[in-house]
Amino acid sequence: MKAAIYIRVSRPDEREILENQRKAALEYVRVRGWELHKVYEDVVSGGKTERPGMSALQDDARARRFKIVIFTALSRMTRGGVEAALHILNQLKSNDVGWHFVEQPSLNYDDNTSQLAKEILLGVLSAVDKDYRRNISQKT
Repeated sequence: MKAAIYIRVSRPDEREILENQRKAALEYVRVRGWELHKVYEDVVSGGKTERPGMSALQDDARARRFKIVIFTALSRMTRGGVEAALHILNQLKSNDVGWHFVEQPSLNYDDNTSQLAKEILLGVLSAVDKDYRRNISQKT
């Protein structure tokens, strides 16, 4: 199966964190025996809607260049709240692309967790991530 990876940090001085995400996601793909299509990355706030890496990932998903996307965590995909998270995942789903979260496997599209539990967990984690981003912005 062809897999894409999406990694993100908020600031250029977080390159080490970006590389840690890359290593974890590459290992995740390797262990499963999947073929790597591409690593997409952004250095921009997870609350921003304009992210070149995410846009390129969605374009390639529409072109059916891969079957699954690996994120290290929901907060790396977005910190824009529930609506933003659902928007990204629904776009992937509409293009027949699945997703896995290295750190939150119960959110994986093919996990055996009940749909209700996934939606509740996604909602709670998305809201917490959005609030965390808001608090960081206020402090800086």
